[in-house]
Amino acid sequence: MKSRPAGSVWVWCGTIAGEPDLADYACDSFGEDGGALPNPFMVDAGVDDYDPSFAEFATFAPSSIADALPGFSYVHQFGPALVQTAERLGLREVTSLFLLYDHRDPSSPTGRAGPTWRDSSPTAPPGAVSGRLTYLGQYEYRH
Repeated sequence: MKSRPAGSVWVWCGTIAGEPDLADYACDSFGEDGGALPNPFMVDAGVDDYDPSFAEFATFAPSSIADALPGFSYVHQFGPALVQTAERLGLREVTSLFLLYDHRDPSSPTGRAGPTWRDSSPTAPPGAVSGRLTYLGQYEYRH
């Protein structure tokens, strides 16, 4: 059986509370000249660009990471490790999750389909806080 391509997912939890706050935080915005401006999520995460097709964002009532994960793509593969990270960091409840996926795509000119980073992919350790986000790490999955 042919193995499926590997991918990576970067995960953050945040202090976003409710859909209006999420829309303000993670939606596209444009300058007076019509050019795209980085949204607050991009600034806090250090992301230069990402395709919304490879992103999943959600806000919810305060929940444990384990209770918040159902419904996210590929979570059955990386969820247990993510829950362990959250427990190790003492994160008992979160109100939002942000996942950026990088599918390895042999048909793409770059071999990837995912975010581009301002400098390089996050090198901060899990638990690093930037703005309204706490970085929870990078996890592998197969798609």
